[in-house]
Amino acid sequence: MTTIKQLKENAKEHWIEIISHHYLNVLNMEKDFVYRNVKEKNSDTDIDTESKSSEEELSSINFPTYRADNADKTVFLSNLAHKEFQRQVLRHLHSINGRMGELNELVESLKQSNFTIDQDNANQNITNEVSLQCIESLPVKSNIELQNIERILQDKQIFHDVAMELSKIGGNNLKIIVKKVMCRILTPEIGREYSWEGHKGNLIFKDLILAKIRKTHHKKSQENITENDIINAIKTWLVKAKLKTKQPVQQNEANRSTYDSEH
Repeated sequence: MTTIKQLKENAKEHWIEIISHHYLNVLNMEKDFVYRNVKEKNSDTDIDTESKSSEEELSSINFPTYRADNADKTVFLSNLAHKEFQRQVLRHLHSINGRMGELNELVESLKQSNFTIDQDNANQNITNEVSLQCIESLPVKSNIELQNIERILQDKQIFHDVAMELSKIGGNNLKIIVKKVMCRILTPEIGREYSWEGHKGNLIFKDLILAKIRKTHHKKSQENITENDIINAIKTWLVKAKLKTKQPVQQNEANRSTYDSEH
């Protein structure tokens, strides 16, 4: 199976070959252009002298600097050749940039396809009925549901099945994945009651079995992340869960106060 590294190396070799080919074509065109002008300059001499002179002058050419009797004309021809060469190079570089952009997108898509746990586990089908019921009951909508799921997840097989299901959720970075999976397991109404370590009267999230599933999932999804990266992302989601539910709660309290004052 072709790896990402091999794709990059093959692409690099491919474009080096292309630019080298076009570079040689431009140099040949430049050489032919100068050769024709050298022949025109010596057209008034006899054939033998012209041939000898042309060979001597061509042998003295060191691209892209040229030497000839008429210095001004040689500089002019050299400038024309260089401008054409620059146009060719810029055009091909623009084309290469476009192709490299497409290649980068391809590489990213290939990386995303491997953004889950190992393929053997990912291809397994969950057959445990209790595991399926547990997965279908997510996200948790009440403390009673949470307590029930915590009890069920003590079973290692069910824990593994739920972790495998959550591992199928992907994203471009850790922050996005955490957001998706946290929304999959908890509603904001339940999440607002928790903080990672239980500060300020909140319940402790890190002690939940669901929290252990979260960390297991992210460790297998990305190789370069650390434990602190995962914890910080979860902390951020829990804080935002409070902000999302704060306004509706305040509005409900205000409505109740208005109702009580009127009655």
